[in-house]
Amino acid sequence: MRGQAAVEYMAMIGILLAILLPLAAYVWQSNSTSSAVQQATMTADKIAQTADSLWAQGPGAQNTINVYFPPGYNASRSSLNNTMVRLSIRISAGNTDIVSTTKANLTGTLPSSPGYAWLIMRTMDNYVTVSTVS
Repeated sequence: MRGQAAVEYMAMIGILLAILLPLAAYVWQSNSTSSAVQQATMTADKIAQTADSLWAQGPGAQNTINVYFPPGYNASRSSLNNTMVRLSIRISAGNTDIVSTTKANLTGTLPSSPGYAWLIMRTMDNYVTVSTVS
């Protein structure tokens, strides 16, 4: 009798694990995707806000900022173009673009790989230039 109860107990544990493990994997992947999108949004917004601040100060204004480009950051699809900061990241569903707009015209380059990066931002005549610190 005790042997049968033990087998039934183990079967119940097995069924619970078969249900919970895929669910836990889905939640973990969803959370990491959401985190990467939030980090990219914060980075794009910080670049745009700094550009607007420098634009308001006029030619010669300069600032150095430290921003984080999350895992999955795709440098070849990301850009600074006119009044738009576009960061592309790879997530489980494919590529997604995070966009932030500025009042200032932007030009320059973004880092080529994910991780923390220092960016030097300078106001020129009629635009803000962005470059990475080597």
